Amino acid sequence: MKDCIKADKEIMYYFNPTPKNSKNGLYFIRMGENMPDKNYFVERYGETRRSLGGIFVLEYVISGEGYIECDGKVYHVGAGSFYFLNRGFAHRYYSDKDNPMHKIWLNCAGPYVAGIVSSLGITEGVYCSHFDAESTFRRLRDLLCSVDYKNMDKVYDRAALLVTELLLSASTANRIKHYENEDVVYEVKRFIDSDAGLSANLDDICTRFYQNKSYLIFRFRKEFGITPHKYMLQRKMDAAKEMLLQGYLQIKEISNILGFASPQYFSSTFRAHCGKTPVEYRAEPRNQNKDGY
Repeated sequence: MKDCIKADKEIMYYFNPTPKNSKNGLYFIRMGENMPDKNYFVERYGETRRSLGGIFVLEYVISGEGYIECDGKVYHVGAGSFYFLNRGFAHRYYSDKDNPMHKIWLNCAGPYVAGIVSSLGITEGVYCSHFDAESTFRRLRDLLCSVDYKNMDKVYDRAALLVTELLLSASTANRIKHYENEDVVYEVKRFIDSDAGLSANLDDICTRFYQNKSYLIFRFRKEFGITPHKYMLQRKMDAAKEMLLQGYLQIKEISNILGFASPQYFSSTFRAHCGKTPVEYRAEPRNQNKDGY
């Protein structure tokens, strides 16, 4: 099955119909730029350039939006998105009809890129990141436009460094994003564990940490195996037990400290989770002490 490529507004900067391997093991096949085009559509079947080991695609979205389909997943990309399409995977990618993509791209092959991809642990068909890659792509364009049979090895060596820079920058940006997300979710947990977090609800926490509620729930559950709401409730119930056993706070005061809307709601929640009302729980250890337990 042949690849399908539909691009009405395209500039081709570099095209090598019979790619020749340089001494560094890198084949540059094509490089170009697509202007905003609502009909832009590419479908690759993962079999292209099998003689070269398959094609690697590096692209950067300058403006607009688009979508990539691979392995049953759909990726949304927009201005500032860099994405790498791994060889051997079937891909479909296309512009948003209302806000079509303007992007610059490179097709390459060979063991050089394969080695970088392997060392970075990139195994998925689509690897997306977000960083400013336009200037690096422009430098690649200028280099490839200067290729001739006399300077090819020298130009390819310089271009190889820029390809390495793009992939390392993507990996670094994703790693930083991962650590930042990890830091936030741990900060949220530490806040819930603190006395200041006892009266908070999930909306308060999302506002405090500038988080989207759905995403925070997803990240928290993925990291700790429990939703933040359930974790907060456990924390409140544990604190309630301690305060009830201390004996000097009224039920209403405990309810206020824990951020419940009313003492009645606190009591019903406590009973649902602990099997007895706050009054019954407070009375139980006193009765055991009287009986000598």
